[in-house]
Amino acid sequence: MSTSSPPRTDQPSFVPHIQGLRAIAVLGVVAFHLWPSALPGGFVGVDVFFVISGFLITGHLRRELLATGTVRLAAFWARRVRRLLPAALLVLGFCAVVISSPSLALLSALPARVKEIVAATSYVANWQLVATSANYFGDSNSPTFARHYWSLSTEEQFYVVWPLALLAGVAFARRLHGRSPAGMLGAVLLISLTSFGASVWFTEVNPAAAYFATFTRVWEFGAGAMLALVPRLRARGSSSRMICGWLGLAGLAVSFTMMSDAVHFPGYAALLPVASTALILAVTTGGSWWFPTRLISLQPFAFVGQISYSLYLWHWPLILLVPALPWWSGDIAQTTALLLVTVILSWLTQRFVEDPLRSWPWLVRARPRRTLAVGGLAMAAVVVLTIGLAATNLPHYLSARSALANLRADPTMCSTPSNESVDACSALSSDGFAPAASIAGMDAPDSPECLAQFDDAEPRTCTFGSDDPAAPVVLLIGDSHAFQYIDVLADIADREGWRLTTALKGGCPWSTAKLGPEVPFARVCDQWRENLSSWLLTHTPAVIVTSAYSGTQYSVAGYPSRTDAAVAGFAGAWDSPSVAAIPIVAVVDNPAFPTNPNLCLLNRTVSNCVVSRENAVPAPDPLTRAAEARPSVHVLDNTDVFCDDAVCSPVVDNRNAYRDPNHLTASFAASLGSRLTLAIQRALPTRAKDR
Repeated sequence: MSTSSPPRTDQPSFVPHIQGLRAIAVLGVVAFHLWPSALPGGFVGVDVFFVISGFLITGHLRRELLATGTVRLAAFWARRVRRLLPAALLVLGFCAVVISSPSLALLSALPARVKEIVAATSYVANWQLVATSANYFGDSNSPTFARHYWSLSTEEQFYVVWPLALLAGVAFARRLHGRSPAGMLGAVLLISLTSFGASVWFTEVNPAAAYFATFTRVWEFGAGAMLALVPRLRARGSSSRMICGWLGLAGLAVSFTMMSDAVHFPGYAALLPVASTALILAVTTGGSWWFPTRLISLQPFAFVGQISYSLYLWHWPLILLVPALPWWSGDIAQTTALLLVTVILSWLTQRFVEDPLRSWPWLVRARPRRTLAVGGLAMAAVVVLTIGLAATNLPHYLSARSALANLRADPTMCSTPSNESVDACSALSSDGFAPAASIAGMDAPDSPECLAQFDDAEPRTCTFGSDDPAAPVVLLIGDSHAFQYIDVLADIADREGWRLTTALKGGCPWSTAKLGPEVPFARVCDQWRENLSSWLLTHTPAVIVTSAYSGTQYSVAGYPSRTDAAVAGFAGAWDSPSVAAIPIVAVVDNPAFPTNPNLCLLNRTVSNCVVSRENAVPAPDPLTRAAEARPSVHVLDNTDVFCDDAVCSPVVDNRNAYRDPNHLTASFAASLGSRLTLAIQRALPTRAKDR
């Protein structure tokens, strides 16, 4: 994301209110990440930056094309390198150091974070997120330090391709009638309209990937480009400047406060922030002090706009870093202090890194190839630094994986002082519990191939346990919160002589309630459920085990609340003709934490990482409510394993229960084996028990 004004050669006169727009945009993004419920649409600040970039860059290219008949591509790209790379690489280097520190970052997240930093350094971070958006186990499943670089990657790709597209349009126009401006305008219109159509379509088909893809965002740059190419679109009269300015600011205010994750974005929804930004950019400089563009040109806005690029770069890694600090509580005072520290660090970066290197005579006065070569070497250096620092943790990572495998094989490991596996226990234990917070994220089920991904509509079944055709069949069905019991149920099936068959899909509970429109791949979930119903008609298990994430966002259409929708959805699935006569064991969802408790456990005691039962456990529980008046449904509620009357803990009986905010570690799920076994035995029909 380009946020400071370009060199003086880029535009003939400075436009003060552009700095104010940058300030509004970056403060929206930062506020959204610090206080998401207070400003649910702050993420559209990125779209504001895209429009600004399209306006400024296209204006520069237009002037150069009209003055010289061409664009010096190498010089253009060299200016972008000097402008963007120094601060971006500095922050990425900081991220590389942090992720290699065992006291500040989770070792289990190291591979994903290395890949994301390398992708960000190479300016393909957005495409990495597109590639993993449909994968439940993908890198995008948990936020990493460089995720916000997706927007920078989108901008850099724009800077590479845009001048080439304009030159192609100019060349085509010259062949027809020799009018270069018409060629540029035609290229912008064609690209923007195509991109907008693709954005609308792809946002409906695959909203998770559409958010990050370059081709769904190019039209936003094009909106700013149109203003630069057609001066008649600018508002010059007092009345028009006043109306455009206030309408634009009002549109941004509505976007920041009314947009949320319930809106499929970008698509049609992005028209509001893009058009609002364009209205403000259309206002020419000047006017009375009460003009909106004069107000956002005041010094506080100008200062924030000046540091906005560094502020955007620094805010996200710092937000992810502070939960691991021993004194962090996340209250309003500490969050405000974090914002102040981020602003100071951003100002220092802009003052001593951005500005000096952008105007460094050794680069500016040399041929562009020197800047491009130095930029390439600096990028390579950050990649080497990231991989090198990560490699220092490789022995610990491999040791932890090995010890974790031993813990999974022997759940009693490290639980008693007499255990002789000192090396393994030292790799696993942390402050008396195992697995250690730093590696708990690795403690996931062993059969990821048995969980259908977000974009997979076909039931993916796996079978474990007895091969005896007469063995009782236990069917495990549901979303990832059912999947977390797959290993322990497979062990039970082996021991009890049952055959376990699984039908599981990430983000898609076994229910007839539709997911909310804000949920990516909701349509695929509906298709999976239909296919599952057909599959169930040809299978007759002795008992079904199911569970579901209590935080699933169901559509409230036709219901008083999401809870009521969830209750009706579970009841509808359980009452369907194909399973109505089959006993069901419904495992109540485990408590959920607002953030990954392992970050808290890195440097704090367990008692400092508990959450209130009221916040961790939904009341009333939808599975329990759905089971009422259904004798065939047996409820297994493990809530009291995690919680007393007041709080819920991430560590139970010296076991680390969580690998992320709401999924259990596989080793802890194994400790619930006796409860699961008893519940299934009670639900099994008599004839099945006798086999």
